[in-house]
Amino acid sequence: MLKPSRPTKPHGGLGIGLTLVKTMVELHGATVEAVSEGPGRGSEFIVRLPATAKSIAATYGSGFTLGRSVPVPRHRVLIVGDVRPSANTLSMMLKALQQDARAEYDGPSALAAPVDFRPQIAFLDIAMPGMDG
Repeated sequence: MLKPSRPTKPHGGLGIGLTLVKTMVELHGATVEAVSEGPGRGSEFIVRLPATAKSIAATYGSGFTLGRSVPVPRHRVLIVGDVRPSANTLSMMLKALQQDARAEYDGPSALAAPVDFRPQIAFLDIAMPGMDG
């Protein structure tokens, strides 16, 4: 069971990320687990979503099979985060799902993005250096 804590964050994080993840996955009847071998050793986050043939059939109809992809509407998605590898990874994942994704890495760029990009969805880092949430 994941139990988020609020230790002092040397990198300036707010300490709410794990709490948000835990809350979101539990709303879907899922679980999340965090595993680490200690500081500097990385972390593994495991999200388990409930999916059975019965629940899938109830949601998508009896003709749905686990191997078939469900069409996802296309959206313009803005990702804002000062950790470039994270923002770029999310952008690449969304593009792989046929979404029109764009990453920005600071507050001023994020504020300028809607002028030409006109995002419909935004993922925002709420604690960036210089300008925050």
